[in-house]
Amino acid sequence: ADGKELEGATIQILDKDGNVVDVWFSAKEVHEIKGLKTGEEYTLEETAAPDGYTVTAETTFKINKDGTVTTAGSTATDAEGNTILLVEGARTKVRISSTDIADGEVLEGAHIQILDMDGNRVEEWNSTKAAHVVEGLKTGEVYTLTQTVAPDGYTVTTDTTFTIDKTGKVTFTGNVSGDGVLLVEDAKTGISVSKVDISTGEEVEGAMIQVVETDKEGNEKVAKSWRSGRRAHKIERLKTGVEYILREKVAPEGYTVATDTTFTINKTGIVTYSGNISVDGVLLIEDSKTRISVSKVDIADGEELEGAHIQIIFKESVFGKETIIEEWDSTKDAHVVEGLKIGVEYILRETAAPEGYTAAADIKFSLDENGEVTSTGTVSEDGVLLVEDAKKGISVSKVDIADGEELEGAHIQILDQDGNIFEEWDSEKAAHVVEGLKTGEVYTLKETVAPDGYTVTTDTTFTIDETGKVTSTGSISEEGVLLVENEKTRISVSKVDIASGEELKGAHIQILDKDGKIVEEWDSKKEAHVIEGLKTGVEYTLHETAAPNGYETAADITFMIDKYGIVTTTGKMSEDGTILIKNAKKTVKKNDKKRKGSSKTGDDANAMLWLMLAIGASGSMICVTRKRKRA
Repeated sequence: ADGKELEGATIQILDKDGNVVDVWFSAKEVHEIKGLKTGEEYTLEETAAPDGYTVTAETTFKINKDGTVTTAGSTATDAEGNTILLVEGARTKVRISSTDIADGEVLEGAHIQILDMDGNRVEEWNSTKAAHVVEGLKTGEVYTLTQTVAPDGYTVTTDTTFTIDKTGKVTFTGNVSGDGVLLVEDAKTGISVSKVDISTGEEVEGAMIQVVETDKEGNEKVAKSWRSGRRAHKIERLKTGVEYILREKVAPEGYTVATDTTFTINKTGIVTYSGNISVDGVLLIEDSKTRISVSKVDIADGEELEGAHIQIIFKESVFGKETIIEEWDSTKDAHVVEGLKIGVEYILRETAAPEGYTAAADIKFSLDENGEVTSTGTVSEDGVLLVEDAKKGISVSKVDIADGEELEGAHIQILDQDGNIFEEWDSEKAAHVVEGLKTGEVYTLKETVAPDGYTVTTDTTFTIDETGKVTSTGSISEEGVLLVENEKTRISVSKVDIASGEELKGAHIQILDKDGKIVEEWDSKKEAHVIEGLKTGVEYTLHETAAPNGYETAADITFMIDKYGIVTTTGKMSEDGTILIKNAKKTVKKNDKKRKGSSKTGDDANAMLWLMLAIGASGSMICVTRKRKRA
């Protein structure tokens, strides 16, 4: 290349018979050979080249009689005109390229080293689009070609070795291009990802999946994205040494979104993954079907209830069409439903309640991408959707029909449609709650004993529908309480003239109980006197203590009120049920004719009466006569 003298080569001259005529080691000076025969052909042979050089091909020469040299090799002439035979040594030379093993494309960015047999770095460089040339390597030594850094998106290739023989021929454990370039062949990094059902392992279509790269500041960049199909998805040329996030952005219908997983690819292509890997090395994104548990429970104690018929319904938002997604009859265990879509509102409907319970109102619910349930109803601590039923029940209040006040002391019964007593109780100040009534059965609400001072109310009937709504022949409060309404006992008493029936004022009248205690008293007026709240089944006495002026005092009469308010009496009653206390006017006897001295006669008569009374008292009889004057 540069014509400089090279030391260290072993050179020899052989005669025509192959005998060594001369041998020497090259030095910085020209080597002179003397005494060679003219006209004879000699061979110039390099048996060992200097380090880093190839052995030069042998050449022949002969010296002519005139001292000139004829040779097939290269020559030079010195300053004195002498011919110099040149043994030209070429440096050893190898060319190396980093290429894609699949398509042979030359790759930039690989860091490559050549190591000698002792592991020392002889040369290193970063690959470019042009082959890298290395000159001056020793012949006969085994060199290692190692790649410490692969181009982005490629794995580091396996080390290869090569040797250069003395002629410059390279022997390589790797591949060599057609023009003699040693190839450092890199494979693209590659992973395969499958979206599978966690329970069956089957591929699931329709998931939107991303490979996300995060920089040092935590910023995310989507490196790859795809929609899952029926086969594993292959991704190539991801960087080595970088932690990637494998993220399911959208789950297939009926599945929850899988939790993020992470993976890295080392420089040799080995993948480390936080999730599960199949036996053939595929990274698995495992999805669970959406899953909800539904329990039919008693709202009071949370106990599971059998026998309810429950539906899950999807209602179209546009036309309102309802489609039953699933339906079942409740048992003692929660019912599990899988595969519902996320982000869709469903209706949980009870179409038939267990015996003795009211059907729950519709519940709306939906599932988010993580499978969490949002519901208008109750969700238990462990995520179970509860359809809560209340026992079919009614509240019954015993009230005063006039003011609605709660009444104590009534005995009330509920009879079934066969006349059997379903429940009975004595009323208190609070409403009585009755549970476990059957839907659609006609029940009778019966009062057998009224509170003191009240009459027994008429029987009423009622029914309960699936929703717990009560329909009754009696009264129901605004709060839905069934009312047993009682009227106070009521009597009317009139003080009347026995002859004309005319109301009389001025009599003082008392009502006495059986012990003679005054229950009520009043002075009669021109209208009947009304008394409320007397006990039923008790005999009372109407007693007149003072008669109106000019009237005789009426005799006592008795009366009784039965539990239905019907009055019976020893006296008289008007057509409208008023008890009549009849008084007769006082009477005075008079002579038919007036006589002279009639006043005297009257005085005598009175005197005679008193006398007779006195005699009667004393037991003596005195006869007193008086002459009357004739008129």
